[in-house]
Amino acid sequence: MTQLSRESVVYTTPWTSANGAAWLATPTSYSRTRISVASVTRRRPGWPRTQSLVGIFLLQDPNPDWARLQSPLTLFAETRSSNSEGLPGEDINSLFFWSELDQFKLTVSVSAALDNPAAEHISQRPAEVNLATRNTFHQAEQWLHECLTTHKEGPDYLSKPRLPTRVIDVGCDSESIVRLFEPSSVTHDQYTAISYCWGTRRFTATTTANIEAHKTGIDTSTLPQTIRDAITVTRGLGFRYLWNDALCIIQDSLDDKCKVIGGMGEIYRNCTLTIAAVSAAGSYEGFLHPKPLLMADLPYRCPDGEIGTVRLLSQKNVDLWCETMFTRGWCLQEYLLSARLLLFTNTEVIWSCQCTPFQRPDTTHVSYSFELPTLPTSPVHRLPVNFFTPSNPPSAPPGTQFDTAHFMEWTSLVANYSRRRLTVAADRLPAISGIARYFAQAYMDEYFAGLWKRQFIEFLTWRRSSRVQPENFSRPASYLAPSWSWASIEGPIEFQFQNGPVLKPPKVPGAKLISCTVETVSEHAPLGEVKGGRVILEAQLIPVSASPILQKSGFEGGVVYWDEFYPSWELDDEMKQTCWCMLLGEAWASSPKSSEAISLVLVPVDGSQDVFRRIGLHRYLAKAAAKPWNGATKRRTITII
Repeated sequence: MTQLSRESVVYTTPWTSANGAAWLATPTSYSRTRISVASVTRRRPGWPRTQSLVGIFLLQDPNPDWARLQSPLTLFAETRSSNSEGLPGEDINSLFFWSELDQFKLTVSVSAALDNPAAEHISQRPAEVNLATRNTFHQAEQWLHECLTTHKEGPDYLSKPRLPTRVIDVGCDSESIVRLFEPSSVTHDQYTAISYCWGTRRFTATTTANIEAHKTGIDTSTLPQTIRDAITVTRGLGFRYLWNDALCIIQDSLDDKCKVIGGMGEIYRNCTLTIAAVSAAGSYEGFLHPKPLLMADLPYRCPDGEIGTVRLLSQKNVDLWCETMFTRGWCLQEYLLSARLLLFTNTEVIWSCQCTPFQRPDTTHVSYSFELPTLPTSPVHRLPVNFFTPSNPPSAPPGTQFDTAHFMEWTSLVANYSRRRLTVAADRLPAISGIARYFAQAYMDEYFAGLWKRQFIEFLTWRRSSRVQPENFSRPASYLAPSWSWASIEGPIEFQFQNGPVLKPPKVPGAKLISCTVETVSEHAPLGEVKGGRVILEAQLIPVSASPILQKSGFEGGVVYWDEFYPSWELDDEMKQTCWCMLLGEAWASSPKSSEAISLVLVPVDGSQDVFRRIGLHRYLAKAAAKPWNGATKRRTITII
């Protein structure tokens, strides 16, 4: 019977022990075996906790009652039935433990160092404790070479792109000085870029006062660790130039910031490789030295009797949505627009490009949630491969399959982006402007502060995510965008038609776009920060007092998604007299006998009869749901600001 102690594991065949020590032996005839662990004994004197397989289990177990281990545990061994290295016998990948009483589970990866006898039978290598190694750079070079020579996601990626206005000349490995380089003319060369989170601590950046000194030289010891690590990777991969926003943008020059930010999409799109600090919470944290993991080394008896050592590592479970890179607003366009990325996590390096969105090392050290890039809800979802090189500009009318794909791609992207954080609220539109520029080219469409002309009415169906708590419902103190734009508020956004626009052929006419204008802060950033905007629509309007909103019988009145939170969740008497419902359109419902009317809730601006501000979105499900808006006299031309 297999025995288990708090500080050691004793196995019988095929997990063998003759003298009470902990052993792991090569399995001989199975690829997945269940072994019951029957008893718990006291820890063997002198055995350190760091050398304990069960120590790993106990430290991870949220149940503090060790007596529960008197009941049986279960062990599975997962192996590879075949392996690329042609190792004899079965090749162990992982061990799985769990308590059948409370279903606590633990996965342990099994690995062996290359210079250990066990490496002849265990192909998996231990997790790196330092990612700045030749092994890491060699793997990255292989991925990069494969992408450059075999992937056809863009035009002539082997050519050298045009360098940005400024880059960092990283020099060679032995130098402690880097330099800010400003090409005097158009210069073409390969360069890397870094995607990272600044954090809250101040650090060295380029300003009008020090830019000339930075051209002479920057001592790397004065830079935060994340930028220093990016320099190390750039040098390690054989590149000379690195683009970094803090050093390559004059931070106290509004004109320079607008010019560079307006072109940041091209900077990331044209760079040969983007270095992404996925888990680093700030610029001083760095990303080349992973955090220590709970592990144990055990003797391993090879088939020929030789004794080696295997490393058992508690598998790390990573929810990518919780990693720093996938919570920051600016990082989204840096990720989507980069042709290739090296994603440095706390444990390993992952490759991402248009053709291979998520390629990780062949190990079981880490398990990822939401890693399927084909899902629009995945944080590693990429834009379509042909997105950046459209061959047939659209000429079809709205409502075609092309427009449906456009709508779904953009609404999914906005839902992803809006759940991320921005340090500066005014970056709501600038931080996505690079992606908007490529969308405009790909779909031959006109962009208005987060919405698109071809399906403007459908894009007006945005609303606050149902996951947002009411106390967070408020507009920012500073102006971000017109009230009709999702960018006018902070927090997660959803769209009513998440699977594509589904408006019915109208019996009651829906809204029609007449014109839209947006005033931007800078002429250098036409898709960036705005200071004003208005849309003129022709639509059916009825007073809120005549709308289904005021029906008192629960859901029969429909649902209102307020842009701002009203403490009573009801309109006061004054708003009942002044607010209006503007019909966007009537949508198909699940029942053939009913439909869904989608309308905006509007409030007049300064008592005007024709100028309004949006305050919410209303859904009304009923038979002939749009009937309250029917009538030629209810159709008006209005302006929303």
